Amino acid sequence: MSSPTWVKTFLASSDRKAHESHELLNELVRLNTITIGDLSVTCVACWEVHPLREWTFIQNRYYVYSTGCTGGDYWVDCKVESCHIQCPSCHAKSYLYNRHDRDVLVALLSRKDISREKIFVNPIIITENRS
Repeated sequence: MSSPTWVKTFLASSDRKAHESHELLNELVRLNTITIGDLSVTCVACWEVHPLREWTFIQNRYYVYSTGCTGGDYWVDCKVESCHIQCPSCHAKSYLYNRHDRDVLVALLSRKDISREKIFVNPIIITENRS
């Protein structure tokens, strides 16, 4: 038994609107990423101002050793406020937690809908610690 024409029309219209909404959401995420990358950040060492996207993000990661058959043996990424950013001019590392603009930077860099890899031009550096 075939569906009535109005059902097919409704479903086609619904699919089209869902696709348009998805494209709009993707465009908003792209624009948010550009806006975050354009945020001016001042180096605490040389006092030069650069857009956030030119800085290098340094993520710390530590290893949890195995504690038996079911525990440990995995890596844990530190929270964003425990990370560093590196100045593109003088290469000084700035600990996010100690910065005056910490709250803004942590809020923007902690967003789940925007990838840090798309914000920063330089590759993200991950430091791994086994202690």
